[in-house]
Amino acid sequence: MIQPNKKTSMSFICSLLKLSCLSLWVVSLAAYSLNRCWEKSLPADRVSTACEGAIIPSEHTRNFKREYLTCKQATSRYTLRYQPTGPDYPAEVSLLTNFHTVLNWEWEDCGWTNSKIRCRGSKNCYVDYARSNSISCSTEVLEVHIRFNSGDKQNSNPDTFSDSGLLQNNHELLPGEEEALLITVSPGTLFTTTDLTPELYFENQKYDYDIKRLVGDGYSSGSLPCKQGAGYTIGFVLTPKGRIQSRSANFFTLPEDSEDNESYNMQASQYPASVQVQGCSPEFLKTAFNETIVRIQLYEDSPFSFPFNLLFSFFPQSTIYRTVDQESPSDISSDPSNACGSSLWTFELDDKESEENLYSSRIPWFPFYPLAFLFSESNLIYDRHLEPNKPYVLKLSVYQKGASSLYYQACEDEPEAMDCAWYAGWGIFSPSRYENNYFSKDLEIKFTANNGPDLRTWIETTWDTATLVVPTVLSAAVLAYTIATLIKKYHR
Repeated sequence: MIQPNKKTSMSFICSLLKLSCLSLWVVSLAAYSLNRCWEKSLPADRVSTACEGAIIPSEHTRNFKREYLTCKQATSRYTLRYQPTGPDYPAEVSLLTNFHTVLNWEWEDCGWTNSKIRCRGSKNCYVDYARSNSISCSTEVLEVHIRFNSGDKQNSNPDTFSDSGLLQNNHELLPGEEEALLITVSPGTLFTTTDLTPELYFENQKYDYDIKRLVGDGYSSGSLPCKQGAGYTIGFVLTPKGRIQSRSANFFTLPEDSEDNESYNMQASQYPASVQVQGCSPEFLKTAFNETIVRIQLYEDSPFSFPFNLLFSFFPQSTIYRTVDQESPSDISSDPSNACGSSLWTFELDDKESEENLYSSRIPWFPFYPLAFLFSESNLIYDRHLEPNKPYVLKLSVYQKGASSLYYQACEDEPEAMDCAWYAGWGIFSPSRYENNYFSKDLEIKFTANNGPDLRTWIETTWDTATLVVPTVLSAAVLAYTIATLIKKYHR
């Protein structure tokens, strides 16, 4: 039997211990290396290669990765308005769009974390984590040219204006109309954020255009790389294909010499007896349109009063209508090129001899029609008095009756229209047939009732309250009944 050598055994044990210590040291070193930060590049001030003149501070450059420019979205606007037709009517407009470039860079910082995933089993450790910063770089200018092509004049403008001297150019606007051209440059998609995409939009669009980008002759095409000093110039060419129906245009303005919107004549008692506005001459209107109707509405100018005054701020207290053929404005300009600012129109508001009196109202419709069989209409009208020292607003709007090729019309003026037939609900499903949609935007004239005795009576207060409350309550009751019926039906 061979006896083991004591010396050999001790040597083997020592070797095993050394190997264990080495393994433990390697594991410790690996664990240490996985739980600490590694500096691949030292922090130092860095001159930017993407943004000229920019210095990236040293505290944000540790383990620097990359830098790049992006551009912010920007929008510029050019508003086209009516102007007398002539050889100088603009066939091209130009505008400048300023947009800002931003310097972005990515780097790594060293920080303490308790994330077991980041620390690979340890409770906490130091790790490198990604950081990014950005600073403003520069302001760049994009030059934009918008050119109007002649297009097909027969399709662009209605035949009814062939003899009026209006709409002789294919993108011409009528008095009171505005068409805003908006140029927007915005960053591209997620994968092309360093490119800019120019687009053309419209507000209050009056024409349907075929839009194309200009190419060649120094015009940039496609997307625009975001960079300094590019000096881009882009162009669009617009070819009108036809008019777009819209609400009528309000050609009235406040008189040029009016101060603080005071374009009205106050009666000694309480309220304005008439209102004055500046607008087109009668001859111009008769040449351009069949019939022009003016609507004047009285509102309370106190949107935060409660409870019923709040409703009167959204619903008119009284409404009257005037036809311009019935009025005789005074001339304030003899310049033929200023035909739509040459007349001063005066509209009577408190005409006792007319049924259109802003300060008298008919009782609400729900008692009016039954009582109309027993009383004359004059007995169903009550005087309207204003609350002393209270702010009010007059809203004046316009409806061009008969100009269906340009503006929305009421169903009563187009009874043969498809959406005005009985099977279409007499226009109830066509928002353009609603009065507030085919009348123009409002010209607001604010005033404050004179400070005097309160002449309001309980009769007009009662009718005013009933006008708003009764329809509101009935509508709420019908809605509640409908909802309750549906719930009951589907829960059986």
